[in-house]
Amino acid sequence: MRQLGSVGRTGPAAPARARAEGDDEMRLPRVLRYALTGGLAAVVDIGGFALLALALPGVLLPAMLSFLLAAAVNYRASAGWVFGHDWRDGRRAARFLVAAGGGLAVNAGATALLAALVQTPPLAAKVAGVGLAFGVNFLLQAYWAFGQPASRTARAARVNSPTPTPSPARRRPQHIRRAGRPAPR
Repeated sequence: MRQLGSVGRTGPAAPARARAEGDDEMRLPRVLRYALTGGLAAVVDIGGFALLALALPGVLLPAMLSFLLAAAVNYRASAGWVFGHDWRDGRRAARFLVAAGGGLAVNAGATALLAALVQTPPLAAKVAGVGLAFGVNFLLQAYWAFGQPASRTARAARVNSPTPTPSPARRRPQHIRRAGRPAPR
């Protein structure tokens, strides 16, 4: 069993990588971990909406704010526990939010279409919309926001070996190198 503080793990993402590389037989499948973080986010969204609706006028503003709060909770939980990445990566956070917005559009669109066109009861339409959005969200997060998951061997090689940096002579453009000195190969 690997320990969180094993040698060679440094940097802000080290604990997330250590958790992501734990023993496979002790870990839940990624899609199940994503379902659990999504469930937590749903509780935050609904609970946040209920509290904000008491303090703010209308429905739209509390709904938007609770969605953003739930998205932040979901991102923080998903980045490290589900996908094994550092949550402080701004590019991934932006992609996550865009993908979450896409999931919201799929959820609301499927719910509205099923309720209006197919005459599905609203609660059943919402459940179907949530299920469809879950699948779309998981695929967007796994393959776009967080990128293709690396193999365990490749991930271990990146974590345990320092990234080679080019020598200063290699970084200089050709016109700056001293005359008579061969360029490094």
